[in-house]
Amino acid sequence: MDKSENLQTNNDSKQYYIPMEVTAETIKDFGINPSDVVWTKIGNKRKKVIMISVTKEQYYEYMRPIWREDKREQRQEPMPSLDKMYEETEYETADTYDLEANVMKQVMIDELHKALDELEEIDRTIMEMYSHDHSEAEIGQAIGMSQKGVNKRKNNRSRYNLESPPPAAHISYKPEMVGQQFGWVKIISSEKRWNKKMNHCYVLTQCTGCGSIQWQLYSSLKSGKSRGCQSCSQPRQIPLWLDRRLAAAKQRCENPNDGGYHNYGARGIKFAFTSVTEAGLYLIKTFGLPPKELEIDRINNNLDYAPGNLRFVTHLENNRNKRCTVLSHFSQEYWPYVRNVVVRKLSVGLSRDEIIQDAETAVFEKRKNWKLISARLDFMTYEMPDHITVLPYRENSSTTVGMADQSER
Repeated sequence: MDKSENLQTNNDSKQYYIPMEVTAETIKDFGINPSDVVWTKIGNKRKKVIMISVTKEQYYEYMRPIWREDKREQRQEPMPSLDKMYEETEYETADTYDLEANVMKQVMIDELHKALDELEEIDRTIMEMYSHDHSEAEIGQAIGMSQKGVNKRKNNRSRYNLESPPPAAHISYKPEMVGQQFGWVKIISSEKRWNKKMNHCYVLTQCTGCGSIQWQLYSSLKSGKSRGCQSCSQPRQIPLWLDRRLAAAKQRCENPNDGGYHNYGARGIKFAFTSVTEAGLYLIKTFGLPPKELEIDRINNNLDYAPGNLRFVTHLENNRNKRCTVLSHFSQEYWPYVRNVVVRKLSVGLSRDEIIQDAETAVFEKRKNWKLISARLDFMTYEMPDHITVLPYRENSSTTVGMADQSER
């Protein structure tokens, strides 16, 4: 006999059946044939049942409460989620596909690859190594450039570059503007990034001079207000290293927040040039372009950064010309003590003759290392050469070795 799980009717015999739940013990105790046991849903659970033949009235009386409950649950049940539909039916909805957006994305990728191909070999190497998470120091070692040089080459003056594009409330695409050139830069992408009011947009450009890639304000390029690349449109008049050193000197003289202001501006030292560029041009005109290793030195430490008081010297010479300097040059053949002892004794106000007398006293009293001091006294050259200046140090004295040397001349 064919039994239906949902309608519970037999269409051939017009017989009606209702389910009666059974357990393993019930089946065994009442001798129920296991083949008559079926699974059906009672409430929210599937149960083992046997189908009992009943009249039509009995069937409807039994089923009506169940049907009412099912309809009530259906009316209250919310719309199924996509995840639930997939779990119950294994039907997966198709992803949304925006053909135009994908085509424009591919066009932009092709344009960027074309722009990268036009870069110099060194720039391509920098971009490739940077994309593989190499540090700027590692890139510099690979291409023979300093870390600062790599940073300058990779970045640019614009605050918006490939790594940090400008914020955009709207984005549009205009392929026909790719290749247009304004001043030093040409547009390399069809993307236009608009602000919220839709009155300004940025475009991606590449400088034809230095190769830097940056986002530029489109309206400034079209109107001629901007030539795109500041470093190429305004060539440097003095080397960058000289510019930075003079800028640091200007800060020490004029900025109270600078760490060295108390030794310069607070003492009345001034930067007597109208600009850093003017100071650099003066030095180059007077001394020529010196090696980068040389330093800027004020001849008289109590005077300003001014014409006639500046020169290029080595680091050693620069260190010898300080307010606290008491010895311009040290050579052991002229002293009975080692350098640090000589400088300490000069700093407390002793002269060279007094230091030699103190050494003789140390030998007579057999102080520590008196034999070594005695040997130095025996082989010491007592006459000092002219190029060595010895100046007793005084805390409130403004005289320097350089000034003393000038006064002797």
